[in-house]
Amino acid sequence: MTNQTVVFIVEELPVPRHSGYSTYNHAFLKALQTAGYQIHLVVCGNRFPSPFFKANRLLGLPGLHLHIAQAIALPDGWYLAGPLGFLKAVYRRLGGMCGLKKPSSATAGKPVIIGRWLNQSDLALLTPILQMLSPQMIFVDTLFRSPVLAAVDSRCRRFLIGHDVFSLRCQSMAANGFQPVPWISAQDEAAALQKFDAVIAITDADAEEYRRLQPNVRVEALPSPVTPIADCGARPDSGRIFYLGSQAHHNVDGLRWFLDKVWPRVLQTNPTLELDVVGSIGASFSGVYPHVVWHGRLDDFSALAERAMFAINPVRAGSGMKIKILDYLAHGLACITTTVGIAGFPGEQERPLAVCDDAEGFAQTVLEWSGNPAYCSTLSARALDYVGRFSGAEFNAGLQALIADTLASPESAR
Repeated sequence: MTNQTVVFIVEELPVPRHSGYSTYNHAFLKALQTAGYQIHLVVCGNRFPSPFFKANRLLGLPGLHLHIAQAIALPDGWYLAGPLGFLKAVYRRLGGMCGLKKPSSATAGKPVIIGRWLNQSDLALLTPILQMLSPQMIFVDTLFRSPVLAAVDSRCRRFLIGHDVFSLRCQSMAANGFQPVPWISAQDEAAALQKFDAVIAITDADAEEYRRLQPNVRVEALPSPVTPIADCGARPDSGRIFYLGSQAHHNVDGLRWFLDKVWPRVLQTNPTLELDVVGSIGASFSGVYPHVVWHGRLDDFSALAERAMFAINPVRAGSGMKIKILDYLAHGLACITTTVGIAGFPGEQERPLAVCDDAEGFAQTVLEWSGNPAYCSTLSARALDYVGRFSGAEFNAGLQALIADTLASPESAR
């Protein structure tokens, strides 16, 4: 056990299974809490799950110290969102109740927001909190929160949770016709990396790119951990396919491509197949798509995953590991994805993942898998075996080793 104070800076509450980045951040909080650190979670942004919310119940981490800059603390662990956050939460609730669709930015040629740099107003709220806590370590969620480091003591060890190589993401998006905002160049990213003692990448490939951008900074790859949920590899002959996604631009773009270019080819050959779509992504789609069931955001989608034959992730732009695929594998679902989607997953001959970058090949693989339940069961068993490479124990051990090495090393010349 340790009494060291750790500050963890995020844009929004890291509710597990809410999104890929939230799930990844939650894994760090859980590992740090298990190791006995005194954790102070500092939330910068104004996007909240509802106008009133009980943060610790959502996080499932009792004993966590919370500092939610743009919300008002109420008795019994409740919070009231600040004015702007309140309006955003009400709009999302009313939109969901009334069936309103959020205008999507996932259209070629349109600006797509990929992050938000902290501004002077944010720093005015956060600086007193950090000065009061005087942490020994600070974990920062993406380079967009790096301006907060100006408010911490120089002796505080600084860890970046990279999530993504944003300069590569910008290049990937631009190559697919999008306008990422803000644009992050390799020079921008290298300058941000230099502010940290250690950088945590979600894949080995991202780690190599970080080392290339900033050779003098310690870099470690820690893939997101996952616990198997399914207990056997049997798949039903249900004709059902599964997709999970938030409203992130790359999800919307990929699913729209699938529904417009791939799904009609599939249904032309096999009109009995059904696609179950789970997550907030449904709010970005209007119109009628045949044989598609929109379930919205679910706290537990295990029942839907259990009846599916396999899953898809037709993502076409971005970088870093796609955590939804880990969710699929944990539920015993093999996945058809793309070259972008496969990034970060160890390559093996019997990997329970298929790669298809063109509509015809994607549709053909969907038809082949859906027509062969026995093969889907074989792939499911492989998925449950494969997901063991992403254990929580290995993640925790890797994080503790990185912390120990960083604390034992002389302070870097930031």
